[in-house]
Amino acid sequence: MLLQWHEGWEPQRSSITGRRQEVMPHPAWMLVPWGMFAVGAAIKFWRLTSPFRRQRTGIPNSTEHSRQTLERIWERDQQTA
Repeated sequence: MLLQWHEGWEPQRSSITGRRQEVMPHPAWMLVPWGMFAVGAAIKFWRLTSPFRRQRTGIPNSTEHSRQTLERIWERDQQTA
């Protein structure tokens, strides 16, 4: 079944086959299934990554971790000198 863009839902006859066809009122309706797919994919991604987000909350950020590492190295150097 071929869909043609037309204002309204009146069936039309195809110029090639002569059969009646359903008519799509506006081409933007084709975006509805893609939007549903995008929302579903975003929800699935959010659920899959939630354990990683929860795990990272207790870890200091990279600059804080780097600062602590450098301070420990500096303290060890001060003790040996």
